[in-house]
Amino acid sequence: MLTRWTKRFVILTLTTLLVIWVSVMLFIAAIHQSAPLQVSPAYVDSNTARLAKSALARNIKRINHHKQRVIFDLSVAELTSMIEIIERTNPDISTHFNLTSNGLYIESTIKSRWQRYINLSLLITPSTTGINIERLTLGDLDLPTDFSITFIDYLLQQFSGIKLLSHINNISMTNHSIVVGYNMVNDKAALINSLSHLARRFGSQHIIDNNLRLTELYYRQLHKIQRHSGQCTIQPLSYFIHSLNQFSAVLNQQGYSAVEQNRAAIFALAAYFGSYRFEYIIGKLAPELPRKPRCYAIPTLDKRRDLTQHFIYSAAIELLSSKQTSEFIGELKELLDSNLNGSGFSFVDLMADRAGVLFAQLATENEASAIYHQQIIALKFDDQDLFPPNVTLPEDLSQDKFETVYQHIDAPAYLALITQIDAQLMSLPLYQRPE
Repeated sequence: MLTRWTKRFVILTLTTLLVIWVSVMLFIAAIHQSAPLQVSPAYVDSNTARLAKSALARNIKRINHHKQRVIFDLSVAELTSMIEIIERTNPDISTHFNLTSNGLYIESTIKSRWQRYINLSLLITPSTTGINIERLTLGDLDLPTDFSITFIDYLLQQFSGIKLLSHINNISMTNHSIVVGYNMVNDKAALINSLSHLARRFGSQHIIDNNLRLTELYYRQLHKIQRHSGQCTIQPLSYFIHSLNQFSAVLNQQGYSAVEQNRAAIFALAAYFGSYRFEYIIGKLAPELPRKPRCYAIPTLDKRRDLTQHFIYSAAIELLSSKQTSEFIGELKELLDSNLNGSGFSFVDLMADRAGVLFAQLATENEASAIYHQQIIALKFDDQDLFPPNVTLPEDLSQDKFETVYQHIDAPAYLALITQIDAQLMSLPLYQRPE
C-alpha cells in the first residue's frame, strides 16, 4: 500500500513531467512557422571560392602567431562568400545579412523535418566590452539576449571544453567589414582539440562510431607494408587497398563487422597518405611511429599521385560529413585551381573526388554493401577497378574558360558533364550496390 506522502510525491512528479512536456511542445510550436524569412539559392563560382579561402587563411594565420589577443576580420564580400558556401552544403539553410557601422543584422531560415521553418533574426551592435546582441528572435519568441549568450556559451563549454562567446573582447563594424577582437585564453593546441571534440560531437555518425583501436591497426599495417617495400617507388593505390582488405580477412575472426573494418581502413589511409590533420578529428594514431619511412612507396591512381590525394581526401571527408559536403569540397578545390596561379579546373580531379565519395559511401552504407565491397576488392584488383581507364575529360581550365563554357556548378552544361562522370563510375562493379 502506498502511503499518503508517497502518493503525493508520485502525483507531484507526474505533474512536473507533464508541465515540462507541455512546455517543450509549446516551445517547439512557437519556434516553427509556416513561411520562411529567407529563401536564397546559393550559386558558388570561382570568385566565391577564392574569397572564402582568402578569409579563412588570413584569420587562421593570426591564431598561429601565439598572441593572447587576436584580431579577426571579414569583408562584406568574404562574409557573403562564406554564407553562400554554407548554404550550398546545407540546402535547408538560407541566410541574409545587412552590415552597417551601426550593427550586423542577420536573418536565417532552417527548414525543419515537419516541412515548416525555424526563423532566426539577430542584431549584433558594436561593442568595446564583449559581444552585444540587441535583439534575438526565434520564431514567434523574443529571447532574452544576455541569458541566450550565457546559455550558448554554457552549451559550447559542455560540448567542446571552452567558452567561445565570452572570450570576445570587442566588435567594430563599418559598411564594408566587421572586426572582432578575441582573447586567446586557451592556446592553439587546446583550441584545436576543443573544436575537434565539438566536430566529433556534432559531426557524422561515422566519427562517433569509429573504432580508434581498429583504425590504428590498419594504420600500423600500412606502416608495415611500407617498411617491407624497402624502395623509393610508386605503387597503385589499389595495391594498398587490396593489402588492407586482406588484413580485414584476419580481423574477421576478432568480431569486427565489415562496416567497422572498411570505415577504419579509410580513416587510416587518410591519416597515413593524406594528412596528419585528420587525426585532430578521428583521434591520435600510433604516435611513436614516424610519419612515413625515409624511403616509401608513393600511391598513385591512374598513374597520377594528385588523383590519389583527391580520392583519399574525398573518401575521408565523406565519412566525416556527408556526400553532398564531400562532393562540394572537391568542386570548391577545382574552382580555386581555376583562379590565377592555380593549376586549372580539372574534371578528371573531380572524377577522382566523386570516386572517393562513392567508395566510402558504399563501403560503409550497411553490412551487405560493406561485405560486397570487400568481396570485389578480394578478387584480382587493380586501379582499373577503382577508376575508369583512359579518361578523357576537360582539364586545366582557367576561370574565364570555365565560366564561358560551364558558367557555375549549378548550370545545365556543368551538371550534364557531372552526370556523364557519374555514369562512368557506376559502370565499375565496385561502385554498384549488391542486388
